[in-house]
Amino acid sequence: MYVRQSGSVERTLHSVSERQHDLHASLVESQLWGQIHRAAKTNVALADALDKVKMIYALIKKENN
Repeated sequence: MYVRQSGSVERTLHSVSERQHDLHASLVESQLWGQIHRAAKTNVALADALDKVKMIYALIKKENN
């Protein structure tokens, strides 16, 4: 939600809804994972770490199904 002084065209952020905050946090995290994936193409240690994360995720997913 934005507020504006009477007669002014400049507005200031007053508050952000919890839903909007959660959406923004989710987008930021998705962007981070995208950057990690791109960096892993040229960084062997990062690629290995991602492979381990993928393996753990697959095991957890298999357990829960």
